[in-house]
Amino acid sequence: MADELSRIRKYEKLGNHHMKAAHRALKQFQLANSPNLKFRDAVTLWSQAGDCFLVAGEFEDAARAFRYCGEYCYHTISRERATVEAALYYLRSAEATRRVDGPA
Repeated sequence: MADELSRIRKYEKLGNHHMKAAHRALKQFQLANSPNLKFRDAVTLWSQAGDCFLVAGEFEDAARAFRYCGEYCYHTISRERATVEAALYYLRSAEATRRVDGPA
């Protein structure tokens, strides 16, 4: 039991670390030749945070991380791909929210 608890705590801590790193990525200097790079980095870090929170059972935090991914997808790639990618992140967010709220 203690081993499972330490594993959950480890993933929750790692998820929080990724969330903070994603917010720091948004504040970094924007390069002229790749203006959307910081948004791509943030989306990647939020996705990793969401996965860590899912493993830890923190479904509200996972839903929030995946929602951020969906919101910032539009800054990263073409509109067509961004719509599909954002929809997938919003779907993952909805699934995590459903696990919190329970089946309808």
